[in-house]
Amino acid sequence: MENTVYVKSYPLPPVDVNEAMRYAGVKAEPDDRLRSLFFECVDELDGKLNNKVCFREVNIRIENDTVDLGFMKVCSASLAENLSGCGSAVIFAATVGIGIDRLIAKYGTVSPTKALLFQALGAERIESLC
Repeated sequence: MENTVYVKSYPLPPVDVNEAMRYAGVKAEPDDRLRSLFFECVDELDGKLNNKVCFREVNIRIENDTVDLGFMKVCSASLAENLSGCGSAVIFAATVGIGIDRLIAKYGTVSPTKALLFQALGAERIESLC
């Protein structure tokens, strides 16, 4: 099997407001003030994300509850069961970049609500990328 790690950029779909609010812990319909603050955050985030996914196919070997990926071994009964019968797997990592982290840090002390909303947006954005 080839050792190439592929890196790709993908466009993100529009923000799923309900999913982001769920990540923020908002259980009821957000009021107008929170909704307005949320869309301020969405606007401020524009152009600050750097969506990247890197991935590689690896051969796998399973012995009991241990999955050998070639570069590391993972002891997990669930993973071993889920990969049972597979000869290879795709390992991937994804990021939306450091821009979101900078915004969370920026607002962490001056506007904890905005920091929370940026954290929720980050979770929603990375999930939508994956």
